Amino acid sequence: MEFPDFSKPTVMCDVIVVADTKKLYCNKAILSIWSPVFETMFKSNFKEKDSNEVQLPDKSYDDIYELLQVIYPPNKPITIVNVERMLELADEYQMIELNKRCRTFLMQQRGTLEILLLAQRYQFDDVVKRCADHLKHTINSNILATDSKIKEVNLETMNALLVARIKHLETLLDSFKKKVSGACEKFREIKALPGKKLIIKFKHQIFLFFFITVYILYNVKNK
Repeated sequence: MEFPDFSKPTVMCDVIVVADTKKLYCNKAILSIWSPVFETMFKSNFKEKDSNEVQLPDKSYDDIYELLQVIYPPNKPITIVNVERMLELADEYQMIELNKRCRTFLMQQRGTLEILLLAQRYQFDDVVKRCADHLKHTINSNILATDSKIKEVNLETMNALLVARIKHLETLLDSFKKKVSGACEKFREIKALPGKKLIIKFKHQIFLFFFITVYILYNVKNK
């Protein structure tokens, strides 16, 4: 799939966006549809109204080029590489639809601490919850104590993350209790058996109990 090349003028071009002193040939209507900020520039008394150039001195050429490829058909997809920068530009230029696309993309990803922080910054509560559901399996005291990114998590988000973790550990503990209770019940049955049957079944149950215990402890440690 070919995406537009904005380095050369086309018949649809009626405005030039300049970033890093480099020119990008664009269309006012498309920019206005996506962004009320650009629409205001082109329709109000801003100097851009009667000019065929829009200067973006504080923006990098690569970022604006990427933005244009995302909003122009056939619409370059949002990826883990460009999502953070697209969110920043969507926020600055009030691009609601682009913000929604980024949010939808983040909801489809496996929750990481980096995505959690992005969701927190833009108040994507559904993404925060999804990240907490994923991170509840991996977050631990070592990460809480040593990971520098964890310091950026605000109180509300940290509360959601820890509640998810505690519920997960409670579920594991309940499962462990049930399995231990079942094993104990087996031992009580063994005590009631006479002679050789007792010895044979006892060996079998000891092995079974040992296997279950090792399996549970391994899973508790790694979840």
